[in-house]
Amino acid sequence: ALENSDEDDDDGVDSDDVRQDDEVPWAGIREAVIEKKKNQEAKDHELARQLSMQINEDAKVIKIDCSICLESFDVSQVRTLGCDHRFCEGCLSGYVKTLIENSQVSETEFVCPNPECKTTLDMFVVEDLIPSA
Repeated sequence: ALENSDEDDDDGVDSDDVRQDDEVPWAGIREAVIEKKKNQEAKDHELARQLSMQINEDAKVIKIDCSICLESFDVSQVRTLGCDHRFCEGCLSGYVKTLIENSQVSETEFVCPNPECKTTLDMFVVEDLIPSA
């Protein structure tokens, strides 16, 4: 009788068979979840890459025209003065250098290069544009 109870339970199913059957569906679900997560991560990565490319493309589109040489420059290469006139670094630096070489160095003579504007340049801008000796 003792031997009989080890081999068969009341339901007639071997306990090893039950464990194997239970593990297979869970393993499949786990693998499916892992696979789905990998796919989602790949999609997220691709979307992030596309958005990054779009942002970079948009940034390339933003160009500002220099009011002196009339060429287009990236925003990082242009100075916007307090009067909202915009000039490339090269032209603005050349303008300040010319004023200094012509001995026009009083603070009131450092004005916006736009002939219709007489706004005084901020001295921090002038100092930044003066070539270091």
